[in-house]
Amino acid sequence: MATNKNATIRYQALNRCFRNPGRQYYIEDLIEACNIALLDIDPSSTGIKRRQVFDDIKLMRDSQGFDAPIESYKDNRKAFYRYANLSFSINNQPLNEKEAHQLREGLNLSSEDKVDFERIKDKIHKNDGVMSFFNKGNSKDNIRDKFEEELDNILLDFVNTKLELYNKLSEDKVNVTMKRLWFNELYDQKVRGIAI
Repeated sequence: MATNKNATIRYQALNRCFRNPGRQYYIEDLIEACNIALLDIDPSSTGIKRRQVFDDIKLMRDSQGFDAPIESYKDNRKAFYRYANLSFSINNQPLNEKEAHQLREGLNLSSEDKVDFERIKDKIHKNDGVMSFFNKGNSKDNIRDKFEEELDNILLDFVNTKLELYNKLSEDKVNVTMKRLWFNELYDQKVRGIAI
């Protein structure tokens, strides 16, 4: 398994822990959560050590990482970790230009694929059912769920004619990144009123 995939799995596991107000996660708990997540994906994983979790926390806090508001709270002689703002999630961070470029380049799209990519994006923009959800009356999570459901349906319809492109777009990291990119763009336009 590629190192960057392992890192993504760890960041997602840590994100879930830091957002959970119902439990105090000490460093040992964070190590365990990461190891469980890694083993779920790769049963041959040897897991991670304490140093790796501290390095991950440092990267997640950094403005070049996720700029996550991770705080440590003393509890007697130990400390537990949590987001200072429990509504924060690394999954809600908008893509910067470099990440958007990496997404486009990482797909390794042919010129024909790029046309299809734009057609799919156009279909989601013209989907009245999805667009009607982009309003202040719906929570961001509800809007995202509807958006992702409809995008998945469009991709499934598309598979009949473009299996190869579908396979590229449905890769875990690419799919999550693509959804996040397009969702954030639409959310900013339709709900926040930011012209892009």
